[in-house]
Amino acid sequence: MAGAPGVLETALDCAKHGATLGIVAVHKRPASVDFGRLLTTELTIVLSMGYPTEIFDVTDDIVKNWEKYALIVSDVIPFDDVQDALRLAAPRERPRRSSSRSDDLSEHPRTSD
Repeated sequence: MAGAPGVLETALDCAKHGATLGIVAVHKRPASVDFGRLLTTELTIVLSMGYPTEIFDVTDDIVKNWEKYALIVSDVIPFDDVQDALRLAAPRERPRRSSSRSDDLSEHPRTSD
């Protein structure tokens, strides 16, 4: 996660119970985090750093082994349906079940089903 200062706060606000937040870049300014507010989410924060030369190896591997990487993709949604994607990613009051879907996004099949 990187980008505008509000991105971190938004990601933390949207974090579901047991979520993992990947920090893959450094913000130019220190970021303040209210860990007391996050305590009940049991959020896992993972820090990662890449090197500029790795991008070409990674890109080649994704192209060659796309089936392996497809396993981590939960939903494929056309760009024109971005609003559906945002609703799908929004926090829910009930746990999400992979075996059934009751919302109106069922026309976008899960790739892992």
